[in-house]
Amino acid sequence: MSSFAVAGVLAKYFKKYGIEIISLASLIAFSRVYLYVHYPTDVLVGAILGLVCSALVIYIFNNIKNNSKASI
Repeated sequence: MSSFAVAGVLAKYFKKYGIEIISLASLIAFSRVYLYVHYPTDVLVGAILGLVCSALVIYIFNNIKNNSKASI
Protein backbone atom coordinates (compact mmCIF):
# COMPACT_ATOMS: atom_id res chain seq x y z
CA MET A 1 0.00 0.00 0.00
CA SER A 2 2.73 2.45 0.91
CA SER A 3 4.56 1.86 -2.39
CA PHE A 4 1.49 2.77 -4.40
CA ALA A 5 0.60 5.70 -2.14
CA VAL A 6 4.03 7.23 -2.73
CA ALA A 7 3.97 6.28 -6.41
CA GLY A 8 0.60 7.96 -6.88
CA VAL A 9 1.81 11.26 -5.43
CA LEU A 10 5.13 11.17 -7.26
CA ALA A 11 3.49 10.25 -10.58
CA LYS A 12 1.13 13.21 -10.20
CA TYR A 13 3.92 15.76 -9.69
CA PHE A 14 6.62 14.15 -11.85
CA LYS A 15 4.56 13.24 -14.92
CA LYS A 16 7.66 12.68 -17.04
CA TYR A 17 8.63 9.68 -14.88
CA GLY A 18 5.12 8.41 -14.15
CA ILE A 19 5.47 5.09 -15.95
CA GLU A 20 8.77 4.31 -14.25
CA ILE A 21 7.41 5.21 -10.81
CA ILE A 22 4.28 3.06 -11.18
CA SER A 23 6.40 0.25 -12.67
CA LEU A 24 8.65 0.28 -9.62
CA ALA A 25 5.65 0.07 -7.29
CA SER A 26 4.29 -2.80 -9.38
CA LEU A 27 7.61 -4.65 -9.16
CA ILE A 28 7.57 -4.24 -5.38
CA ALA A 29 4.02 -5.62 -5.31
CA PHE A 30 5.00 -8.54 -7.54
CA SER A 31 7.97 -9.34 -5.31
CA ARG A 32 5.66 -9.56 -2.29
CA VAL A 33 3.59 -12.21 -4.06
CA TYR A 34 6.60 -13.99 -5.57
CA LEU A 35 8.27 -14.37 -2.18
CA TYR A 36 5.02 -15.68 -0.64
CA VAL A 37 4.84 -12.79 1.82
CA HIS A 38 1.30 -11.82 0.76
CA TYR A 39 -1.59 -13.28 -1.18
CA PRO A 40 -2.33 -11.70 -4.58
CA THR A 41 -5.61 -10.28 -3.27
CA ASP A 42 -3.74 -8.59 -0.40
CA VAL A 43 -1.42 -6.93 -2.88
CA LEU A 44 -4.25 -5.91 -5.20
CA VAL A 45 -6.29 -4.35 -2.41
CA GLY A 46 -3.15 -2.66 -1.05
CA ALA A 47 -2.45 -1.15 -4.46
CA ILE A 48 -6.00 0.16 -4.76
CA LEU A 49 -5.98 1.57 -1.23
CA GLY A 50 -2.58 3.16 -1.82
CA LEU A 51 -3.77 4.91 -4.96
CA VAL A 52 -6.97 6.05 -3.23
CA CYS A 53 -4.94 7.43 -0.32
CA SER A 54 -2.62 9.29 -2.67
CA ALA A 55 -5.57 10.80 -4.54
CA LEU A 56 -7.09 11.88 -1.22
CA VAL A 57 -3.84 13.48 -0.06
CA ILE A 58 -3.45 15.33 -3.37
CA TYR A 59 -7.05 16.55 -3.15
CA ILE A 60 -6.63 17.80 0.43
CA PHE A 61 -3.28 19.42 -0.36
CA ASN A 62 -4.71 21.26 -3.38
CA ASN A 63 -7.68 22.52 -1.34
CA ILE A 64 -5.42 23.82 1.41
CA LYS A 65 -3.15 25.45 -1.16
CA ASN A 66 -6.08 27.11 -2.97
CA ASN A 67 -7.67 28.31 0.28
CA SER A 68 -4.44 29.89 1.47
CA LYS A 69 -4.12 31.80 -1.83
CA ALA A 70 -7.70 33.04 -1.56
CA SER A 71 -7.14 34.55 1.88
CA ILE A 72 -4.07 36.56 0.81
